[in-house]
Amino acid sequence: LALSLPLPTHATYWRVLKMYSSKYLHGTSELNRNVPQICHSLVSRMKESGRLELQPTAMHWNQVFIAYANSSEEDRPIKAAQLLYDLDAQGMTDASSFSHTLRACVSMEARHQTSTPRFEEMACSVAQRVWRGLKQSKHIDMQAVHFVHMLRVCRNFRDQKDRDKWANQVIDEAIQERMV
Repeated sequence: LALSLPLPTHATYWRVLKMYSSKYLHGTSELNRNVPQICHSLVSRMKESGRLELQPTAMHWNQVFIAYANSSEEDRPIKAAQLLYDLDAQGMTDASSFSHTLRACVSMEARHQTSTPRFEEMACSVAQRVWRGLKQSKHIDMQAVHFVHMLRVCRNFRDQKDRDKWANQVIDEAIQERMV
């Protein structure tokens, strides 16, 4: 007798992705360091399956962004932004994709980890580019959560003047957009 296992479904992949993407909240094992890559690999496997019913959606890719946002990896802002730009060019992003990419730029102190000057500089630069792209996007409507994450990124600015200038600009834009 041949054993027949059911083929994975869209929902099965999503559940596995959701489990992995939140893994960082449960410790710092070696496996956790690779979670963004594992999630990216799973979604790529869906895409490469050739099965129409398994083609990933923004919902699946957002789990990869969440994995980057929950990661302690120092290069997570750049990796998340590169994925965002690639997917946005394919029309595979939504408002959450931008939100989670901005979260990947939030200071590591928010997770009780030590940030490095390299991370802070990179995160500020990446977040500013993502922010400009979000504001210029014709298919993504800005949401209050985008402003919140951008304000959290402002903590990365080492210079108080830059931090205040950027934070005031974000707050002014939130007021203009009636998000507060």
